[in-house]
Amino acid sequence: MKFAKTLGIAVLAAGFSLTVQAADKIKIAMIVKSLGNGFFDAAHQGADEAAKELGDVEIIYTGPSKSTAEGQIELINSLMAQKVQAITISANDTTALTAST
Repeated sequence: MKFAKTLGIAVLAAGFSLTVQAADKIKIAMIVKSLGNGFFDAAHQGADEAAKELGDVEIIYTGPSKSTAEGQIELINSLMAQKVQAITISANDTTALTAST
């Protein structure tokens, strides 16, 4: 589980490459394959711990009710509408989550 916590901290590092006004809280969303998975719960805990230390970061931890790409796509669309600064995804189906041309 130490790796999972490190992964959570890496999620935060990705968010800090973004330009955000000083007064704004940085919102980083974590979309996991499914909720209730110990690995992702540990990554969430690591991200929350790092966010608390930094003080200006909010972690949005979510996943679909069923482990499907369609459920993840709905979450991505919702988070984009909320204008989060970063979205990390553990994709259920990488092909389904890429833009087709």
